[in-house]
Amino acid sequence: AIPNVSYFERDLAFPFAILAIGPWVMRSAIRGGALLVAALAASVALFAWLPPTGADWPLPIHPLSPLVRWPEFLAGIGLAGLIGGWTPPTRRTAQGVLLVGTAWLLAVIVGREALTAGGWPLLPAALPGFVLLVAGCWATRGQAPGWLDAPSLVLLGEASYALYLFHGPAHSYLLALVQRVAGPGFDTALPVFLLYLTLVLPLSVLLYRTFERPWRTRIRARLGLGLPRSSSG
Repeated sequence: AIPNVSYFERDLAFPFAILAIGPWVMRSAIRGGALLVAALAASVALFAWLPPTGADWPLPIHPLSPLVRWPEFLAGIGLAGLIGGWTPPTRRTAQGVLLVGTAWLLAVIVGREALTAGGWPLLPAALPGFVLLVAGCWATRGQAPGWLDAPSLVLLGEASYALYLFHGPAHSYLLALVQRVAGPGFDTALPVFLLYLTLVLPLSVLLYRTFERPWRTRIRARLGLGLPRSSSG
């Protein structure tokens, strides 16, 4: 069986994928679209081999293996290559893509029990919705209400990936500390959650500004992709 792999190990492989195929994909909408379609198909194919609980399949693939999560990353790379230079013909077209993606994900959420009961893993079912949602957000940039462009909100959005990377370990360590100091029974206390927020939000911003953004700039320069637009200063 393929061993379990943590989120950190899985995400650590992502820069190598960018270096390997990023320049080739990002300069061609056709290649980006082809990679996107291949990634969506691979997600369905790989999850089809996931063993049901207690079953003994010839190719057991654990759901936390990077093999079954890589299609998400590859779909994102393909989508970036596909829509990098895309300008929607109309404002309504851009909003329509965003609405379709949102509706798709809502349908998966509402029908998740029926999907799983029918043997459909949720990730392959939801992945096209995420692709459409991201494409819609890209296409409607500049159309959002002015308050959404507030520098503080933009900065929090840009720091969200850093937050995603370490929020799990930070939460586990904090709960372990609380249990050691205050004893069991405080895991779900509101003050603990507020303390968690006051720790992880500034740390995510710090990690974004001191590590993620500088290295993103270096990588994009190395790949010849230019500098991304940022509103956080």
